[in-house]
Amino acid sequence: MKNLMQGGMIPIEKNIIVSDVNGRRIGATYPKRAAGLVKNGRAEKISDHEIRLKITQSLAVSINTEEEKMSKVINFNARDFAFDASCESNVGFRGYVTTALGNEEVWEIGSWNWDWTQICANIGGLEKNMDYVFRFAMTLGHNDDNREESLVHIHYNDGDGKQAWEDRFTYCIRMSRFKPVLSKRDPEEDTMIRVFELPFNTGDHTDFRIVIVSQHAVARFFTARENAAYEELEDLNYAQWREQRTAFLNARKAEQMIPSLPPMEGFVQEDYTQDSIQDMIESAVEDSKEEIANMLEDRIWGSH
Repeated sequence: MKNLMQGGMIPIEKNIIVSDVNGRRIGATYPKRAAGLVKNGRAEKISDHEIRLKITQSLAVSINTEEEKMSKVINFNARDFAFDASCESNVGFRGYVTTALGNEEVWEIGSWNWDWTQICANIGGLEKNMDYVFRFAMTLGHNDDNREESLVHIHYNDGDGKQAWEDRFTYCIRMSRFKPVLSKRDPEEDTMIRVFELPFNTGDHTDFRIVIVSQHAVARFFTARENAAYEELEDLNYAQWREQRTAFLNARKAEQMIPSLPPMEGFVQEDYTQDSIQDMIESAVEDSKEEIANMLEDRIWGSH
């Protein structure tokens, strides 16, 4: 395993469709796993992008068995994680918040300052040489000045610590640089709900450690629901969110740049807009023109 951020291994996508004997799609798997199922006679190749399971047992048992083997998914559980004791600037808490889909137990970590925060979990008993996916949902995790940090490290935990860190998988999820499988608008807050699936291979190891990092932004992590649960929410990717957020910040900045006029005696103080200020200027100019015209007229007639 190599560090993805150092130009190493590119994660393999789970892009081979798995269907049952009737052609019904029941899941997806990795190319290597699909090839193995075809080779050992448990599935047949339909195309470069699909395999179909064969009936070797009752249909339900066959599907469940294959889905279980193909779905080596490690779901985020807030109670599995704790602050990393080696990190002295941890900020955050574990607790319940309300999202667009209801109440969730979350880890909320990081701050709008520069506190480097890490939470971690040890996952043991994994199968060797097996593909796994770490799946979680998150909201927030971004900052208006684009200088936030949001990372997930996955490394083995049953060997030499230094080498394990060198061999880690590192995923940069800030700005969705590692693409989420789902990105929706959270109507509860000005943010997105993103679901990530981070693949890794165990190699010759069975015990692993997952480290989640946040800095210069508050980020919330919680268990992802099935993708279908988010279907009713509006699609919103990071680029769209950033465009809308930038427009909002520019509008607010423009409002703050409008000068504040002192109260005029006998008038009620109002909040002046750009249009009202322009009207006042044009009115003042017209008054000045009229006053100058009157002065010239008085001088002309006064000289006769």
